[in-house]
Amino acid sequence: MPTVAYRLARAARVGAAAACLLAFGALRGSAGETPSEAPALRLIHFRALDGRSFAYRDVLEHKATVFLFISGLCPVSSSYTPRIVRLERDYAPRGVLVVGVYAEALMSRAEALADAHARGYVFPVVKDERNALTDLLGATTVPQAVLVDSNGAIRYRGRIDDNAVVTRVIAHDLTDALDAVLTGKPVARTRTAAFGCTIRREPGIADVRGVPTYAANVAPILRAKCESCHRPGQVGPFALQTYAQARAWARDIRIYTNSGAMPPWKPVQGYGEFVGESERSLSDHDRAVLAAWADGGAPAGNRRRSHAHAGGMKRYHAHSRALMRSRAPLSGLTRSSVGAAFHGGWKLGEPDLVIGPDRPYHLAAEGEDVYRNFVIHTGFPTDVYLSGIEVHPGNRRVVHHLLVFVDPEHESDRLEAQCRDGEPGYAGSLGIRSPQLVGGWGPGNEPPPLADGIAVRIPKGSSLVLQTHYSPNGAPQIDQSRVGLFFARRPVEKLVYAPVVMNSSFRIPAGAARYEVRAEYTVPAGMHLLAVSPHMHLLGREIRVWAELPGVPAEGGKSDREEPIIWIRDWDFSWQNTYVLKRPLALPAGAKVKLSAFFDNSASNPKNPNRSRLRDIVWGEQTADEMCIAFLATTLDSEHLGIVPPVAPSKIGSRFGAADVR
Repeated sequence: MPTVAYRLARAARVGAAAACLLAFGALRGSAGETPSEAPALRLIHFRALDGRSFAYRDVLEHKATVFLFISGLCPVSSSYTPRIVRLERDYAPRGVLVVGVYAEALMSRAEALADAHARGYVFPVVKDERNALTDLLGATTVPQAVLVDSNGAIRYRGRIDDNAVVTRVIAHDLTDALDAVLTGKPVARTRTAAFGCTIRREPGIADVRGVPTYAANVAPILRAKCESCHRPGQVGPFALQTYAQARAWARDIRIYTNSGAMPPWKPVQGYGEFVGESERSLSDHDRAVLAAWADGGAPAGNRRRSHAHAGGMKRYHAHSRALMRSRAPLSGLTRSSVGAAFHGGWKLGEPDLVIGPDRPYHLAAEGEDVYRNFVIHTGFPTDVYLSGIEVHPGNRRVVHHLLVFVDPEHESDRLEAQCRDGEPGYAGSLGIRSPQLVGGWGPGNEPPPLADGIAVRIPKGSSLVLQTHYSPNGAPQIDQSRVGLFFARRPVEKLVYAPVVMNSSFRIPAGAARYEVRAEYTVPAGMHLLAVSPHMHLLGREIRVWAELPGVPAEGGKSDREEPIIWIRDWDFSWQNTYVLKRPLALPAGAKVKLSAFFDNSASNPKNPNRSRLRDIVWGEQTADEMCIAFLATTLDSEHLGIVPPVAPSKIGSRFGAADVR
C-alpha cells in the first residue's frame, strides 16, 4: 500500500480565515453573504488513504468540492452513512468531488481506511493526522461539511441537514448549497451549526496545579458511572476504560455531562430513591470535576493510583451470582441443543430457560427507531413462577432497550400473522389490551433478582412478547436477542401485579408547546409499590408521578400526605426505563397515585414527527401518536399464598422460539 499521508504547506497552517463552529452553538450566515476568501487553500496538497494525491488544482477542476468531516466512533456521524453515500452517488456525475476527512485522534490510518470500506465510501478519504485540514477549513464537529466552489472560495460550512433521523429532516442545508453553487445562484445559508461529536485532538497531558487529574479524580467517576456501558461489547459507542480513551473524548464528556444527557439517568434527584441511582447519576461535584479536567487539558496524573478504584462492578456481579446460586438445582429436565451458545456471561447465574426469536431480525441502516415485537409461544402446561428475568441483547450497537410482556389472551398471535414483511415478530406498538410488564433491559440497567417469597406468575399457555427498541446506526444490522428466565425455588407468598396510571382520552392541540395531561389511579386494597415505568412518546417533555396517602383528621378537614415517586423533567423517548424503588412504598386502600405530564406539539420540537405538518395528537399505538402511562409493579399486603412452585415444564410448545431448557 502506498504511504498514507497528506502534506500541507506551512503557509496553509497560518490560521483558517473562516470561523469555527461549536457543536452546540448557533452560528448562521445570512442570505447573499460574500463567499469566504481562503487563499491558504491554494497551497493544499494531501494524499488519500488509497494513495491518490490531490492538490489545489483538483479543487479548481471540479464544479464544487465537499469536505466531509466524519468518524467511525461518533454515533451521529455513523447515522449519516447512507446519506453520505447517496450524496456522492447523486452529485459526482454533476462534477462534484467529495472528500472524507477522518480527524479523530483515536482512529489510526488503518482503522479509518477499514471504516470507509465498511461503509461503502468510494470517494477519497484522508486521515488528518495533525488536524491541519481541520484547522484550515474551520471544522470542529463530526459530521460537518465544508463546500468549496471552483474558484477556491468556501461557500458553505455546517451541518449536512437538520436531523440525525432521516425521516425527520426538513432543512437540506448541504444539498441546497450544492444546488445553488452548481446553478450559479447565491447560497441562502452559508453557515449552520453542526451537531454530533466534537473532533477529538491530542490535548496536552502535563499536570497543572489545581486541575483535577485522570488518575486521582476522573477515573473513579468514569469507572463508577460510565464504564458499565462504555466498554467493549456494551451499548456505548466507544470505550472509556483507559486514559487515552478518556483524554480523546474529554471535550464531549464535559459537554454531555454538563447538559445532563449523560449518564442517561433521567429522574430528578431527591424525588424518590431508586436502586442503581448512585451508579448511574452524576452529582454536581462530579460534573464540575469532569469539566475542570477537560478545560485544564485533561492531565493524566499518577495513573498507578487509578487501578485502586477498579473492581466495583465485578463485586456487584459476584454478589448477584451468589444470590442466585443459592437456588436448588432443577432436576428431570432435558436440555435442547438450540440456544446453548447463549449461556455465557449471565449476571444472575445460569438461567433455567433461554427464550428468543427463532431467527435473526434484519434492521435497515437508517430511518426512524424501530419497535419490533417477537412472540414466544411457551406452551407452559402449568403456571410458572419466576424469581428473576435477565435480558441479553444480541446486537448492543442497535438494541436500545427490550421489554418483556405477558400475553395471556394470545392477542399477539393475530398481530404476528398480519405482519408479512418476512421478518420475525411484528412491527409497531405492542397492540395488546391488557399486557403485563414482567422484565426488561436498558443500557446500564442491571437485573435485580426478586426478594425471597415474591415471584412473577406466567399463566399456563401464555405467550411472551419481547418488545425490542432498535436505533439504526447507519449500517444494516442483524439481531437475535435472548431472555433468561429463572424459576422460583422457594414458596411463593406474593405475586407481582402491574396496575397502570393512564389517560387515553387526551387531545394535544397542534402547536401547543406545553400541554398538560393528568391521570390518577385509586388503590383498591393495601399494597406496596416496588417499581415504576413512565411511558410517553416523542412529544413528551416532562412527567411526574406521586401518591396522595390518606392523612389523619385535622382542624379544617382531612389532610392527605404527598409521597414522591418519580419526576422526569427532561423526558427522552429513547431512554425509557423501569425504576426500582430502594424501599417499597406502602399504599393503603384509598390512596391515589397521580400523574402529571407535559407534551410539546410545536414545530420547535425537533423530535416532533409531525412538525412539518402539525396536527392534533391523540392516544395511539404508533410512535407518531402519543401515550400517557405509568406502569406500576406492586404486591398486595393481604396476599399470603404459600404456593410451592411446581417443577418447571419439561415440554415446550411446538411453536416456541429458540430455547434452552435445563
